[in-house]
Amino acid sequence: MAYIVRKLMGRFSRVRWDFYDEGKLLKDEPYKVVLLDDFVGTGGSALKLYEEVKGKMPKGSMYYCLCVACMERGAKRLEDEGIKVLGDNHKPAFAYRQSVFGYPAKMKYIKAFAEKYGNLLYAKKPYVKGMDLYVGPLGYGNCQSLVVFDHTTPNNTLPILWESKFRSDRHERWNPLFPRRLYDRTKRQNDFERRKYLWLSIAMKLTAGRVDKPFNDYSHDALLLLGLLFCKVQRRSEAYMCVMLEVTQQELERIRLKAKDLRFLDDRGNVTEEGRQLYKQIRRTESKKTDFVVNVSDEKYVLKPYIPKEFLGVSRYKTISASSNNQFNFENITAPWL
Repeated sequence: MAYIVRKLMGRFSRVRWDFYDEGKLLKDEPYKVVLLDDFVGTGGSALKLYEEVKGKMPKGSMYYCLCVACMERGAKRLEDEGIKVLGDNHKPAFAYRQSVFGYPAKMKYIKAFAEKYGNLLYAKKPYVKGMDLYVGPLGYGNCQSLVVFDHTTPNNTLPILWESKFRSDRHERWNPLFPRRLYDRTKRQNDFERRKYLWLSIAMKLTAGRVDKPFNDYSHDALLLLGLLFCKVQRRSEAYMCVMLEVTQQELERIRLKAKDLRFLDDRGNVTEEGRQLYKQIRRTESKKTDFVVNVSDEKYVLKPYIPKEFLGVSRYKTISASSNNQFNFENITAPWL
């Protein structure tokens, strides 16, 4: 977040921006102080930061909170303290008559679903006067947020969307759509890395190994091209693509230009019909299943497991004999392990 803002600061040449440094403060003139956060849920984190800096700032300083998104209740809490909030305002997921899920009669079933499975991850606690806020079935501080980011998911968001802990009713992990923890996100990235090799193998077969096609070897650029194509089809952000492909912005731009030359992307960076058709072909081939029963001339042939001719030195076909005081010959008998 700070990296992006630092880049933006350089573009506003008429305004002088500085990151906070107590040793360089001028005590005789007020400042416009901007508190930076990606998300304002309850407003607690921004208020804590505000309390830390306001006593060190000159009197008359004005305070702002710059964020990507904020919950309505948290924004009001900051406004009451004299902090102007600049960000995309969001209402709770199950706000009465203002829910994104529609009118109350329809919304209540979705809320019941979120509460039922949210309780298996974070049980609701009985209310005690003065108790601290906590993560409940509908998110931290009951925020009921539906906000997710490329880099993380706030715990104010519904837990069924980001939590991966064991459910309380069975020894089974919840599989989130937008994992919050670094381990879960890294695991997803590793899975993505493995799948790129599978996609490339499919792409090589689809292009029949022709050398004039971009996918005729397992080069690094070929993997990046496929990864970029999949991210673009899914409309991922630039930041997300850099993380998933493990490249810098300059490297991403180089691969993007190469994708344009190959007609996978158009001049505006959108996926072309040619690129989209290749994507669909690969995904269709990836999802195909290999059956253990094949049809030949309308007759079914079941594929049988391989059975060796010998096992522990004993042949399936030769005479089996046992030598002791009495001789026993068992001719033409199949070995008992068959």
